[in-house]
Amino acid sequence: MYDKYIFDFDYTLFETTENVLVWSPYGTKSLNGRTYIEVTSPEFPNLELRRGETIDNESFIKFRRVDFDKAIPIEPVLDVYRNVSNKLILSARPHQVIEDIRRHLGPDTEFYGLGHSDVYRKLDTIKRYRMPLVYDDSRKLIAKLIEEGIDCVHVIHEGNTLTLKYHLQPESREYSESYIKTRTS
Repeated sequence: MYDKYIFDFDYTLFETTENVLVWSPYGTKSLNGRTYIEVTSPEFPNLELRRGETIDNESFIKFRRVDFDKAIPIEPVLDVYRNVSNKLILSARPHQVIEDIRRHLGPDTEFYGLGHSDVYRKLDTIKRYRMPLVYDDSRKLIAKLIEEGIDCVHVIHEGNTLTLKYHLQPESREYSESYIKTRTS
């Protein structure tokens, strides 16, 4: 039915530990003489910069590698990923992480790294496909996909619960599946 299954990477396929650096006069850490605060992937889409805070290309320096030793698989989504053949990982991470991802998920993994977190860049890439199904944790992107009539699954993390909220066309059907997160080391 779908010509492409599209998966975000951070907090969709894996809970990852890499953070965004926000250059901030309120920061307590320093890199190359600039103070910063760290923001997690789930916090980043809702971030409101305070006076004097900035984000630039160097803010994403930690996203140039994936620390799979610390990454936690999101099994319900990974199960879908493993069982479909026409799939793409579409990430805000830079494309250079492709080798880390291929070492972990397989040499034929199709990965496109945008190197940017702009929702519209991701949406433009998704719209290249005739009939995609998109898995993503970004509320902003999911809202745009629904607005565009594109089938999607919102991956929601709330405490110890993972919810997959399906938004499917043409009848705008919506349903959810919830899972209790278990941590294994």
